[in-house]
Amino acid sequence: MSKMTEKEIRICNQLKNLVIARHNFDAALHTSKHLKSMGLSHENPLFSGIFTGLVVNYAKSFKANTGLANYNNHAQFTQFEDSNHLKTHEYLIEARDKLYAHIDVPHLKKKQESKTTNVEPYEVAVTIRDGSLLFRPCLVTNTNLVLDRVINLCLHQIKTSEEQIIQKAKLLNARRKYQIGEELILGENFP
Repeated sequence: MSKMTEKEIRICNQLKNLVIARHNFDAALHTSKHLKSMGLSHENPLFSGIFTGLVVNYAKSFKANTGLANYNNHAQFTQFEDSNHLKTHEYLIEARDKLYAHIDVPHLKKKQESKTTNVEPYEVAVTIRDGSLLFRPCLVTNTNLVLDRVINLCLHQIKTSEEQIIQKAKLLNARRKYQIGEELILGENFP
């Protein structure tokens, strides 16, 4: 195998990030669909754990150390014609940063006072069981509306990433003939 050019290395890195982002969007999509099919409300203890996975899977492709943050066509994944896509994207990124990856207490206090952010704060659900009290934090949200918007956003992001993957793959110069069914590793034996 001959050595890759700097351009091919750059394209391989972009392609790798796109493939990983597409995988993350797909995981968020399937998690959203599963959560919606379960019919759980935000008060259900399972909702928070499953919704956390959804948020983290979607948002991790937008952090500076991996994914799309360093991708030259990053705007295609963060600027939307559909205002619901933009609101949902911002909601998921902010939820990841301020509620799920870190509990941002000053942010929550500010939210309650000014309503300046997309992320709704936790409320504390109180359940009375056999004479005892169970206190549980849960995110205040309109479950079905949020999940429908996340599903639509993920479908859009998957389509965009697939278009970009095809475009980048075409830029790579095929140096040899490949066999159908051949297993290859991007950057090692492909291109």
